Amino acid sequence: MGLGSTNASAEHPTPLRPNAVRRRWPPLLAYLALGLVLYAPSLPGGPISDDYGFLLNPWVIDPSPRHLLEILDPTSQATISLRNYAPVRALVNALEWRLAAENAPVYHATNVATHALACWLVALLLIQSGLPEVTAFLGGAFLLVHPAQVEAVAWMSQIWNALAMALGAGALLAQRNRPRLAFALFALALLTRPTSVCFLPAAWIRAFCWRRARAGAPPRFAGLAAWTLALAVVGAAELATFHDAGAAARFEPAPDALAKARTLVAGFGRYVAMAVTGFGVSPFQEPRVALSWLDPWWLLGLAAGAASGARTLVCLARGREEAAWWAWALAAFAPISQLFPFLYPTADRYLYFMLPGLLGGALLAGQDATRRIASPDARRLAALVAVACAAAAIGAFGIATYARSAIWLSEDRVLADAARHFPHGVAANLLAARRAASQGDVDAAVAAIEACRARGWDYYTYLMSHPAFEPVRGLPAFQASIARFADGVIETETRRARKTQLDWRDLAQAYQIRGRDAEAAAALEQGIALGGPLDASLRAELARLRSSTPGAAAIMPPGAPPEER
Repeated sequence: MGLGSTNASAEHPTPLRPNAVRRRWPPLLAYLALGLVLYAPSLPGGPISDDYGFLLNPWVIDPSPRHLLEILDPTSQATISLRNYAPVRALVNALEWRLAAENAPVYHATNVATHALACWLVALLLIQSGLPEVTAFLGGAFLLVHPAQVEAVAWMSQIWNALAMALGAGALLAQRNRPRLAFALFALALLTRPTSVCFLPAAWIRAFCWRRARAGAPPRFAGLAAWTLALAVVGAAELATFHDAGAAARFEPAPDALAKARTLVAGFGRYVAMAVTGFGVSPFQEPRVALSWLDPWWLLGLAAGAASGARTLVCLARGREEAAWWAWALAAFAPISQLFPFLYPTADRYLYFMLPGLLGGALLAGQDATRRIASPDARRLAALVAVACAAAAIGAFGIATYARSAIWLSEDRVLADAARHFPHGVAANLLAARRAASQGDVDAAVAAIEACRARGWDYYTYLMSHPAFEPVRGLPAFQASIARFADGVIETETRRARKTQLDWRDLAQAYQIRGRDAEAAAALEQGIALGGPLDASLRAELARLRSSTPGAAAIMPPGAPPEER
């Protein structure tokens, strides 16, 4: 959609002049104010799910010089325990802990501010690509208020999304005139979140288009070779960390390669639908496998992928910078496509890196279409209609975002929302197990728990500490279910080549549940020998184990510190 007019074009980006820069600061303040309003319901919310592993990670909450060095080391316990090589994210979390430990509103407000900055930088990048300021800042507002962004912003530990986006957009902004700064920002983006890989093909295509627009000019690709080398180095560290941390299996595995391929393409379709309409947003998504060739999500994904891929090639052949935005979206999908399976295959927050690419591609395509309208009056009318539609979409999405941000006040609200959208999934079964347990119906509770376990869920310490399970916790059927979880942990951890102190502690607990106290003690000794921030707690547990009755299970009491769960 081309809203208004501009002297710049996608093929001839111009640097920002000082007066233009001053004029473009107010939208940032407006984004920040609007973001704080929309996310106000989530500000008091405490840690939820992954927050315990990331924000309360023992290396993060004790940022000693040794621990900070371990965070930077891709082979360290700290990195493996955080499940990704993303040291910038961990260092930011450590700084947050040092400045505002356990102050949830500060964490949330920081996320919102970083999100506003990222959206503003993307808007500046849209201007640099040749869009009018009105169009670009409406596009930034669309990103700011999109309901799919709520999970990435309102979830305390997810700051790495907005921070990496801000760094990556800044790298692309600096690419033309400040290549060294651009490289530094891209490297930091990679070290913040590995999905920042999407900025690299966008940068290469932009450079190619600039080269085409200035026929005979010398190529300026040398700096991008450094970007590519940085990706190779950080990518190798990330793949090694992903392997050592143990990639989770898909909840509902595909029966064959064709079904897996259809499901992968269907995932692209789901994200496109979510981007355009906001439909399908939910925490803890568990979509079904695309078993049929007539699966609507697979067909949508196929059509959307073919259209965006074709548009990319056409624009690339014409030297139009629009190609870079479509390539950005496609490259952002690659890491989340489930070629490497995640525990939850689809998530709102995974759209965070795709959405700017889809938006930029659509806006530049709209501008191209508008220019083809012969009548000036018709062009002005099209621009007015586009502005009205954009304002309506921003308003509707803002209302939805305000409502959804309240979900992130507590884990129970998040589980309830996930259960509504996926009644067959883990969240629904976990809530059903809690209801049955609180009523003393151990058989129904165990059946629901086993449904969770069958879908790959293994956080059994939740069952051992949540008060809803107190009425059935001592019953044989419930204890047998806990024992099956413990067996799964023992199998997983004994296969893991590299363990952290957290892994040795989990293994020791599982051994104790199975009455294998000697092996539990050996696991605790291994953890102590490894050294790290859990030395004191492991020694205390070992002393308790040696002084306790043989076979006594180590059950975390309700209210145990989150970092000890």
